[in-house]
Amino acid sequence: MSGYEEERKAYSKSPVSKISKDPNPLHFVRLFTAKKLEINRNTTFKKYFGRNNSGNKGKKSGVKEKSPVIGKIKPSRIVIDKERLYIENMELKLKINELIENLVKYKARILKLEREKQKKSEIVLGDAFDKSPDIKVTNLLKIIDENHKEIQKLKDKVKSEKNSRIKTEKNFNIKEDLEKKNHEIECLKMEIIENNKKHKSDLEIMKKDNDDEKRKNLRIQNKLNKANNLIENLYKELKSIRTKKPSKFTPPKCLTTLKDFAKSLKKSVSELLKTFNQLNSKKISTSDFLYNLKSYDSSITNKDIDLIINYIKAQDPSIISVKKLLNYFNTFDFTLEEYPNNSSEIDNLLQHLCLRMQLHRVSKENFIETLLGAGSSNAKSIHNQEIVLIFTNPPFNFSRKEATQISEFLFQGKKIMQYKDFVDKLCLSIDDWEIFSRKDEENFDAFLLNLVSTSEPYLQRACEDKDFENKGLITMNDFQICLSERKLVLPSRIASYLLVLFYSNNMELNIVPYRQFFQAYNSNQDNPEEKKVDISQKYLELISQCLKFKDKNVRNIFNCDCNGNILAEDFIQGLKLLEIDNIPKDHLVELLENLQGNPEERIICVNIVDLENVMEGFGIPIDQSVEHSYRSETESFTESHEGHVQKVSLLDSMQIDTFDMPNFNPRLSESPSPPPTLGKHFHLSNTFDNF
Repeated sequence: MSGYEEERKAYSKSPVSKISKDPNPLHFVRLFTAKKLEINRNTTFKKYFGRNNSGNKGKKSGVKEKSPVIGKIKPSRIVIDKERLYIENMELKLKINELIENLVKYKARILKLEREKQKKSEIVLGDAFDKSPDIKVTNLLKIIDENHKEIQKLKDKVKSEKNSRIKTEKNFNIKEDLEKKNHEIECLKMEIIENNKKHKSDLEIMKKDNDDEKRKNLRIQNKLNKANNLIENLYKELKSIRTKKPSKFTPPKCLTTLKDFAKSLKKSVSELLKTFNQLNSKKISTSDFLYNLKSYDSSITNKDIDLIINYIKAQDPSIISVKKLLNYFNTFDFTLEEYPNNSSEIDNLLQHLCLRMQLHRVSKENFIETLLGAGSSNAKSIHNQEIVLIFTNPPFNFSRKEATQISEFLFQGKKIMQYKDFVDKLCLSIDDWEIFSRKDEENFDAFLLNLVSTSEPYLQRACEDKDFENKGLITMNDFQICLSERKLVLPSRIASYLLVLFYSNNMELNIVPYRQFFQAYNSNQDNPEEKKVDISQKYLELISQCLKFKDKNVRNIFNCDCNGNILAEDFIQGLKLLEIDNIPKDHLVELLENLQGNPEERIICVNIVDLENVMEGFGIPIDQSVEHSYRSETESFTESHEGHVQKVSLLDSMQIDTFDMPNFNPRLSESPSPPPTLGKHFHLSNTFDNF
């Protein structure tokens, strides 16, 4: 290529200068941008054709070559993508232009460097011709010295800079270390001060809690001592009552006269009998006994004395044994006093009678049959003492005093009354009552649930305002006032249903246990059975973890009696050995209830075999060494019940209240007949299962 062509391609305006700026040549159309510009260019250049080659050309051989590629039949027409070829051509032209531009730059740079080099060589040659060699040497030496000095200065400068940098870094590090140290010391001081304050406050709180616990323990201990003394007195009284065995019949007339005679003289009966015969204090003649009683009450006859003699079964009717007479005297209950039968008291007793019949689902039509028996209609007369006995027995369960008052009201001082007259008077004296069906009770409960859910907080607050003693009890009149203040009106049947429902709590008239009522009919409460299962599961897992940690089994921790029963105090002691002493009282009660073999029985003990089986599910192995001996002991004790301890209910037991107390009285659980105590739950009769 000639120099003209190179210069033309290097400096002329290319038709693709705009295309070179855009990396994507597809943005331009070939016919308009490239071809059109080439045609419309002002300057044209002559096209130089190459010189013809005059050399002889070889003849083409007509024989086909043996190459398989060449030997193939060529297609007659090849389709060429001109647009793609044009784009590739434009890209190649752009690359060529870039390379040419770089080449021109490099050439210009080379020319510039050659010119500078030439100028420097001319200056050096001029100096060389002007100065002598000695001057050159001296100049060079000076230059060398100056260079050495500069080098030394630079070295010193670098060294000083390095030293100063090291010093500054050292000072900075020292300062930073001091700041960190001081900051850590201050942080530790603040933390120590805060910890001291916290420990002091915790110590004060713990001291207060300790004092409160001591005071609580003292109060509980005093209550426990009082309860123990009360229980001892009650058992003494119960023992005396059992040995006395008072009769439910009225005592004979001569014995009541003897009692009144001794009371008038302010003497005991035994002292009075000694005065009847001063010569012999063990025996009294019948005539002397009758004479002394007639001196006090002239209505005493020989028939009254004969009743005593027939009971005593004396060998000689003329002589009465003082010892046998006193024993016969002690078989009667003389503590019953004569009270005037007020109409209000009789009305209350008859109302008690009606409500108790409603509780036992006894209608008024079947009341006489329940009272006197199925074949009582054939009887002609009824004795007043028979009615007293009937009313003191189930399902009436009146006291002797109350039964006597009802009998005196019905008989009006008579001892015998005709059957028809007695039935007519009793039926006229008592009111009518209704026996509710199961469906009625379900409807009533649904109504009460809706009532409590809509007005519980306001109604309960109104009841609490009426409860001045904070016992959870108000009168029926106050409850009606609270309902009227909330503009709540109860239907008559639901009101009578509530009356029986409230009476079933403590067998008291016109008393409303409103707290237990709202608790029973509160529909927002969770399922207690699911809570009990979750609580028991949690504490059983805790017990199993403690047993695994101490590498013990159930028999190493929990003590049982010869029957294999773990008493409540032994179970609590076992929990203390496992360092589990923070279980709330209600959770402990639920745990013991769920561990009982038969929850219907009134027991407070857990069978150790059942506990081992439960713990085996948590990975605690059973001690096989004592299993055989335990079975032999239980088999031997199942044949005899001598010395067996009757268990009391968990709700009636006081052992749970003594949890975490060292002075525990075992008599509370081992007493043969425990005194009645009030359970914590609302009384549920068979009539009201939904309450």
